[in-house]
Amino acid sequence: MGRLFGLVLSLLGGIAFGLGAFSLLTVPEAGWISAQGAEAVGTAILPGLALWFAAWIAFALDALQRDLDALCQETAIVGNTLNRFVKQVEAAQTRPNPNATRRS
Repeated sequence: MGRLFGLVLSLLGGIAFGLGAFSLLTVPEAGWISAQGAEAVGTAILPGLALWFAAWIAFALDALQRDLDALCQETAIVGNTLNRFVKQVEAAQTRPNPNATRRS
């Protein structure tokens, strides 16, 4: 879910940032856009940057979640292995040793 959310935010942020930057870099007097239009589209830069950064944060958090899930699984595997080893040691300690000499 984090990847999809991050992708959507990244696309929206990139579009808004691109439109805002393009409108500020082009000269409004060139005739294709008015000064008011350039100003209106230029205000999209800040929300575009915010969406873009939010997207990358969502990507990073998703990757962190996946790494933590993998670490949790590996820890559980190690814990199960240690638990089996401890049970085997305890079982060996409670059995009589067949190699021990009997004293009467």
